[in-house]
Amino acid sequence: MKNILKVEQLFEKHKEFDSKTQLVKELDVTMRPPVLNVILKYLERSNKIMIDDNDGSIVWIYASLKAKKSWNMAVRL
Repeated sequence: MKNILKVEQLFEKHKEFDSKTQLVKELDVTMRPPVLNVILKYLERSNKIMIDDNDGSIVWIYASLKAKKSWNMAVRL
């Protein structure tokens, strides 16, 4: 659970990574690759990140509470 939170916090801070290698470099702890792969699959299934199959980039897409509130208050066209 702590590992998932660490990865989520890193994504919330940086929003995107060019590759999984860049993500691993930003993690300040040693995390085994199988553990990171499971976390990334979980985040992708929960619609918190998107992984580009072509270039391997990873993007945080989960909206914060502030973003959700702004979206709900936006004028509908």
